[in-house]
Amino acid sequence: MNGFGHLVRLAWRRDRWMVLATLVLAWLLTYYSAVATIDLYPDVASRVASAKLSNGLSSVIMAYGRVYDPQSVAGLGGIKLQMIDFMILTFLAIAVVRRHTRSDEETGRFELLGAGVVGHRAPLAAAFGFASLASLVGGIGIGATAGLGGLPWTGSWLMGAASAGTGIAFAAVTAVAMQLSASSRVGSGYAYGTLAVTYVLRLVGDVREGVGGEFLRWLSPLGWGQQVRAWNGDRSWVLWLFLGFAALGYVAADRLRAGRDMGVGIFPDRSGPDHGSIGSSYGLAWRLHRGGVIGWMVVGVLLGMVAGALIGAVGGFMNEAAEQMLRQIGGTGIADELFVSIYAGIAALAATAYGISAVLRTREEETAGHAEAILATAETRWRFLSSHLLYGFAGSAAFLVAMGAAEMLVWTPGPDSTVTAVEAFTTSVVQIPSTWVVIALAVAVVGLLPRLSWLGWALFIGFILLGELGQLLSLPTWLQDLSPYAHTPKVPAEPFELAPVLTMVVLALVLAAVGSLAYRRRDLSV
Repeated sequence: MNGFGHLVRLAWRRDRWMVLATLVLAWLLTYYSAVATIDLYPDVASRVASAKLSNGLSSVIMAYGRVYDPQSVAGLGGIKLQMIDFMILTFLAIAVVRRHTRSDEETGRFELLGAGVVGHRAPLAAAFGFASLASLVGGIGIGATAGLGGLPWTGSWLMGAASAGTGIAFAAVTAVAMQLSASSRVGSGYAYGTLAVTYVLRLVGDVREGVGGEFLRWLSPLGWGQQVRAWNGDRSWVLWLFLGFAALGYVAADRLRAGRDMGVGIFPDRSGPDHGSIGSSYGLAWRLHRGGVIGWMVVGVLLGMVAGALIGAVGGFMNEAAEQMLRQIGGTGIADELFVSIYAGIAALAATAYGISAVLRTREEETAGHAEAILATAETRWRFLSSHLLYGFAGSAAFLVAMGAAEMLVWTPGPDSTVTAVEAFTTSVVQIPSTWVVIALAVAVVGLLPRLSWLGWALFIGFILLGELGQLLSLPTWLQDLSPYAHTPKVPAEPFELAPVLTMVVLALVLAAVGSLAYRRRDLSV
């Protein structure tokens, strides 16, 4: 373990702004959500009605879980808040462990560190320890801000502990995943795949409660976090599951690390073809992005088909309380208009996430040394950069177009539906300019502040909180207006306005141009 402390300090030095920004966002979200929850449900009758609605909708149970104490304002709002906090700390833990294990191994940092007085076990221990420490600090802050927001302190501290436990558990999962593959991207796929599986186990267990399936949620760290039942029974003994799981996961990761060579994974890489067929930066970009493009297109089509099939039944399961809740998160209009606008807004967030990941792949190729090798040929910086930007901007737009087209093709309106298939398609497509602005900001960050490329994700999360959750959190209007999503035309409930669309398109072009020019002029790998 020689060098453990030095490596933890180095990790803090490299990631302090990313960690601080993520934790502050989680704390602000927790505080304002706590305040808004108390204002939203001022009496027992409103809480009982909302709890009955939440427990009666499978979609709400799938997303957040069940309400176990319908008379508790904290228990009612806590089911939504805790799942968001779980995810924030989980994503942070995965990013930190990946960056300081497999990513450092790919870039050669491990080899440099190993040449000094650093033990073989220290890098993995430092990465896991730093991620666990960040999760612990995040959990303490979440508990404190929930209590300061007006929620009972005992449940607040338990929710903070459950959030920290979830982050630590997935730090262990990621530590194992990074030993399995020689690629940080594939290792991340294993970690996020595990997260997806545990989320599904949790939601199936919640939906099947009372009919024999609730045991499934006990197979998921996310389910453990919910079963702590902060403000809904306060079961602190569940927290021991996180500690046991994290300890076993770290020991397994350390054993796997000891059984492999530097730069390789437990699972061998697949051999490539005998003859290469990539002749340009655009061909290489297609090779790198094709899996993501195809996968996201399939997801877009499936989302559109689900929305088109559900629209006829929206009026039947949405009462006035549900409509009011959706208006609190930015929806407009009556039942089916609310459904279409909220659904398209969520799809826009997914499209933005894909676009940012595609754009930031440019920086990953740069830090890995691949960009230098490519630019040593006749390829220009502009062609190299634009090959990735093409998939970021066009891929995000194609996702929304595919969703809208599928929604339109399977459109099955009910007798009281007021939204047409064409309006549903338009609602999806009109989200494109706001997604482009956020993606273009990521381009500007890559060009101007390459070492702070994580700011692309931080800005994205900030815009979600401001634009999508601003009304729910009762944030000032001027603060909500900082988000590009707040300026998307509220079709179909309101008339389409061309001015904000054109403004956002022009802004996206300017930001992308600034980032591209800066990229062409700066040094590589800075």
